[in-house]
Amino acid sequence: MLQLIRREVTKTTKDILMGAPPFNPNFDGNALAWYDGDVGLSVASWLDQSGNGYTLTNTNNPTVISPAINGHDALLFNGTTQQAANTTIPTNVPTSVYFVLKVVSWVNGRRISQSTTATANLLWFAGASPNIQAFNNLTIDTSPNLAVGSYGIITVVWNGATSELRTGDNVAVAGDTGAGTGMGFTLANNNGGGSHANIEVAYVIVRTGADSTAKQDKIINWLKSHFAL
Repeated sequence: MLQLIRREVTKTTKDILMGAPPFNPNFDGNALAWYDGDVGLSVASWLDQSGNGYTLTNTNNPTVISPAINGHDALLFNGTTQQAANTTIPTNVPTSVYFVLKVVSWVNGRRISQSTTATANLLWFAGASPNIQAFNNLTIDTSPNLAVGSYGIITVVWNGATSELRTGDNVAVAGDTGAGTGMGFTLANNNGGGSHANIEVAYVIVRTGADSTAKQDKIINWLKSHFAL
């Protein structure tokens, strides 16, 4: 409990020191959940900061890294036994998800994230390192712009035939990920399967609807400022 209180207090201090402006991922009312490594993070769970109660439950005690990236904390998944999941968050299409993470080691087929109730909304390592791919029933790929060992921002807009996948502030790769639907959200695995990813995650935002390029840029630019990326 003292550790969680410390993170609540130091979150504002870190923003002041980093010069990052205040930001609310629910600026338009579309945020379902967001997870901030500086607040509500422990080896057992990661508290949703939206007020909607979509807490992630951690499996097998992933490691809290403090600090992990430019003064901010993160959750490290070992790539073999660990994940974090919530089964009730409504991640059916359309949904937009933002990640600030580092790929620690790259293994083909491992999941960055996936829905919990179906093989849907997969974000995974595909082909040659460090390529990532978004998949429902169909796939879209991104250029290999997220180097192993370096923090970056990934944006996925799950919207059927008009889906988008983006790394950093690069132009999105657009395509059709299919119409697969699912519920829930799993980090670093395929919901209890054997596709664990060795990743370190500092921030996640899950939003309902297909974010426009302008909304994506708003969120990405804040994340870049907040984490000094």
